[in-house]
Amino acid sequence: MGQATEIIGRGLARFLTKQIRQSIQVATISQEQLAATLRPGDVLLVEGNTRVSVAIKYLTQSTWSHAALYIGNVLPHGAYMDASRSGKRYFVF
Repeated sequence: MGQATEIIGRGLARFLTKQIRQSIQVATISQEQLAATLRPGDVLLVEGNTRVSVAIKYLTQSTWSHAALYIGNVLPHGAYMDASRSGKRYFVF
């Protein structure tokens, strides 16, 4: 039973994270302007292009499917934090 559940879970995750359209990124300001404007505590709203993003937007009746909180330069270069129900995680790439 555990192996079947794992296979179904992987298939469902693959289906939900598949892009549904070509991503066309339209920036209203340059990355340099954004970097100069952002302050710790700013919230960035993002529109995703996967099936799960569409579900999130539909269920929340929102234009945005994801949000990010800018924390500034408190982590080492190339690091980011991710929060989930299981707690905060810290990644370095």
